[in-house]
Amino acid sequence: MKRPFIHRLTILSLLFFVYAIAWSQAVSNVTLEQEDTRFRIEYDLTEQIETFISVAVDNSYVFRPIYELSGNFGSQSIEGHNVVYWDALKEWGEFSHDVMVKVTLMPLSKVIEANGISFTMVYVQGGTFVMGATLEQGTDASENERSHVVKLSSYYISQTEVTQELWNAVMGENRSFFIGVNQPVNLVSYQDITTFISRLNLITGLSFNLPTEAQWEFAARGGKKSRGFKYAGDNNLRSVAWFGQKGNETYDNGNSDGHSHKVATKQPNELGLYDMSGNLWEWCRDYYGEYPNDMQTDPIGPKEGKHRVVRGGSFYSKATYCRVSTRSANMPESRLTHTGFRLSLPASNTKL
Repeated sequence: MKRPFIHRLTILSLLFFVYAIAWSQAVSNVTLEQEDTRFRIEYDLTEQIETFISVAVDNSYVFRPIYELSGNFGSQSIEGHNVVYWDALKEWGEFSHDVMVKVTLMPLSKVIEANGISFTMVYVQGGTFVMGATLEQGTDASENERSHVVKLSSYYISQTEVTQELWNAVMGENRSFFIGVNQPVNLVSYQDITTFISRLNLITGLSFNLPTEAQWEFAARGGKKSRGFKYAGDNNLRSVAWFGQKGNETYDNGNSDGHSHKVATKQPNELGLYDMSGNLWEWCRDYYGEYPNDMQTDPIGPKEGKHRVVRGGSFYSKATYCRVSTRSANMPESRLTHTGFRLSLPASNTKL
């Protein structure tokens, strides 16, 4: 039986350096050693972030992912020294090749283009968090915000609400009530968004979706970088949101003048996401329903229902409705001037 061997041990140091610079992270001291029928891959990280390991054979520099891995890889990578074992013989069977290894980091953001319009997806590293009525929400929390533990896999979420420019590039129309450059699209129903996402996926070859309610809240809270704010990015709502004015009425020292505003004109949250509090309510993927009592892993909500979840509050909302744990819902066919959406994307999407 042929056994795997290596000809080159420490490879692509320049490429590692380029990735470290490109994504403001550091991966270094990558080595590859053969141990019987396995390879031992070692590398160092300056902080804990998800890694991906791929190999190329016979000096091809065409890298493909590998799967028969154990140790510190993917979301199990740690700050400092990491050791990974690859069972090459189990994965590939009999072979005899020169092997090169590449360790890369999940990019913290990715710019996508659709029919000439660019938009940014921000990486949200998976983790475990308490969803719902956490301590900072205080007496504003409602009965439908029962706290429970949720574990999420990594994903991407759009940096801003979907703009009218992107909607028009995909759908060939702009049906919004508040129209303007870099304004978020509004007057779009859940069904309208489903059509938009299907067309966007055909254009890009990717697998966009609406964020689940849990993904939305984790991102709004700042993910693993959360500082425990009541609103998305600060305890001072005016610094992060357009909110609190409807017609001639003003609530809670609101600032919106009764209409939506250009995206990304307020302070972002810990992940660099804009307008997750205020501006427009945002559709989520889930049917609306009561939270479960037990821990959930990548929940997608009830199997059926009459309403779809919306989150974040809007330009006319009182402050309490702009909290990161506030829940509301709309009929899926409703088209409202105060409701828009943002996108999510699996971190495992290979084209990223």
